[in-house]
Amino acid sequence: MTDKRGLEGYDVSGKVGLEFGPLNRPKVTRDESNIYYIDHTTTDKLREKYAGDPHVDLDQLAHIDIVADGRPLADLTKDIAPFDYVVAAHVMEHVPDLVGWLKDIETVLKPGGVLALWIPDKRFTFDLYRRLSAKQEVAAAYTEKRTRPGRRLIMDHFANVVDVNCWHLWENYELARNASFVHGPEYLELAHNHYEEGRYIDVHCWVFTPSSFLELMGWMTQEFGLTYNLRWNKLTPPHDLQFFVQLEKSPTGKSETDWTAERDRSLRETVWPQKGIDIAREIGIAT
Repeated sequence: MTDKRGLEGYDVSGKVGLEFGPLNRPKVTRDESNIYYIDHTTTDKLREKYAGDPHVDLDQLAHIDIVADGRPLADLTKDIAPFDYVVAAHVMEHVPDLVGWLKDIETVLKPGGVLALWIPDKRFTFDLYRRLSAKQEVAAAYTEKRTRPGRRLIMDHFANVVDVNCWHLWENYELARNASFVHGPEYLELAHNHYEEGRYIDVHCWVFTPSSFLELMGWMTQEFGLTYNLRWNKLTPPHDLQFFVQLEKSPTGKSETDWTAERDRSLRETVWPQKGIDIAREIGIAT
């Protein structure tokens, strides 16, 4: 069954939407809404890429309407925009330029339009030991107009991703103390060489917890003039590895959300496994 939690309280029927990276499990189907699908390549090339992958049913691949080829979304969608809503499930963490991506989406959303996000929570994923996304790195990515992940982010990934199981961590967060690193030291040199060769290395560029995301949104809004309001968010539920956010393009052209208050609320209300917060503080991975 499709996970629609990121769209909770939002009715897509009768609206025009855009969904990033639907693969074989789109969050919105064509019989539910006037939805367009966008990805980094064509349906045929996705079929080739995922041939033999047991987790991807090739017969269920969504047909890609728009190929993201580096041009602005406003150009790519000029015949169909503006959109009532945009859907991105486990996409945001992969985009090389976070601010640029959010600004790009702003240009194709109607005033009051909604950006619905499914975002991994580092506390229960292979990003467990990775550093939370730094403001300086976000700013650098925007200044440089990055079209591929930055070197520091790639090295952080290969140095620090670990082999963890979300369910097991919720049952016993003591497991976070001794998670096994996925990659050996030799991968650092390999990643460095591939980066120097100009290859695109797909990693999680951005690493969040629910509260760190809200803090970063507040900073990006102030620093770069993003106009999103926080419409709704759902903190990571027990035995899950993701949280859910709905951003709304402000009809006034200015964000009116108190992001600091929302971050503080998230810190108070975020759910941890038993003794999880104490263990996270002890090993230096708490927010």
